Amino acid sequence: MLRLFIFIFSMLLSNLVYSEVTIEIKKKNHNLPYILVTPFVWNGDVILPEDIVQIIENDLNLSCRFKIFDSSNYFAKIATEKLADESNYLLLHNIAFKISGEIILINNIYHISYKLFDVAKKQYILEDKIVSSAYNLRNTSHQMSDNIFNKITGIKGDFLTKILYVKHSIKNNINIYQLCCADADGYNTEVLFSSKQPIISPCWSPDGKQIAYVSFEDNKSKIYIHNLETGHRSIIINSKGIQSSPDWSPNGESIALVASNGNDPNIYIIDLTTKRLSQITYGLSISSEPSWMPDGKSLLFTSSRGNGVHIYQAFVEKQANGRFNVNGGYKQITNDGLLNARARPFPDGKHIVLINKQENQKDFNIAILNLENQKTKIISTSTYEDSPSVSKNGQRILFSTNQQKNEILKISSINGNVKNYISIKDINCREVTWRPY
Repeated sequence: MLRLFIFIFSMLLSNLVYSEVTIEIKKKNHNLPYILVTPFVWNGDVILPEDIVQIIENDLNLSCRFKIFDSSNYFAKIATEKLADESNYLLLHNIAFKISGEIILINNIYHISYKLFDVAKKQYILEDKIVSSAYNLRNTSHQMSDNIFNKITGIKGDFLTKILYVKHSIKNNINIYQLCCADADGYNTEVLFSSKQPIISPCWSPDGKQIAYVSFEDNKSKIYIHNLETGHRSIIINSKGIQSSPDWSPNGESIALVASNGNDPNIYIIDLTTKRLSQITYGLSISSEPSWMPDGKSLLFTSSRGNGVHIYQAFVEKQANGRFNVNGGYKQITNDGLLNARARPFPDGKHIVLINKQENQKDFNIAILNLENQKTKIISTSTYEDSPSVSKNGQRILFSTNQQKNEILKISSINGNVKNYISIKDINCREVTWRPY
């Protein structure tokens, strides 16, 4: 679970067997409003390059806010039940919203009109048109899901975002590690970088155009910045010892990281313009897993400096020369339990998600801590919980978990009441992180 700590203590990483990605979505039955996505009208001569209805259904299903009503044979069912009109059918089956649409192909461009019907209000609350090329049809479908979600909830959708994760395969007794990017629903996987050495700790730049990660090329951990547009890679710093856990500042000007420089691991910040490196934590204890708060004024980090392993906060200030100072020492954020680690803040800065383990507890928890009242909400528990990442609208938690001896992705509502599973066949998923808008 705490791979950085394990890495620091033993310099060992798990050997996991991976294969190609296929997605299976599983959902428990919860008391959520039903959404019906009817088949879009399409009079073309060929099959559409993407199943728009299925994509929208998957997105809304994974939102943890709705259940999808089975749309198969929808119009036949209405006729069979001999209802006076469609509204009666919707009410009878407790459907809260209905989505319908039409697709027309003109000069190789798809013109899509779609509508959102509020059953309780008995009126259309969204009527929109959008155009797309065949190549971009999947992203266009995600955009429609974002618009629908926003209209119903008043919250910005995040279905058009992407995720990073690492997979590992063995071919001819040779280890191959791959840093992968995919749509937020797990589709459209793209391999960004491959290596015969481990890859860990990927993170996004605030604009989503670059990523930073740790690669063990030359049998030494180094932090690289990878430009997604050009493919160019560069080493962030040259130093002795361990380098790990990069995290980009909200303004994109600096990166927090862990480095040992031949001594004990501590938190540093590097200014990307001046290349100045500022040490943030000191002492014999292990400090790791830095994460910027949304306002850019402080860092959360994991440390063994007290009794047990807990989350601390360091308030930092950047000077004109590019160096950072720590203001007021370190504030201990967590006190309860044997272990609290890998904290990631919500966009509102009022909550953090973290990995938690209580005294005498065998398993690990994904938990949300309210920083204002110090109340903790357990989201998920298993023998393995890893890499919690908050969706960019603050409505979902994405993390790796163990189920039936396989490591899968789990998406949970922030109250923990609704959980969806993205089962990536024959793949143990780790190091998952959500892209910014």
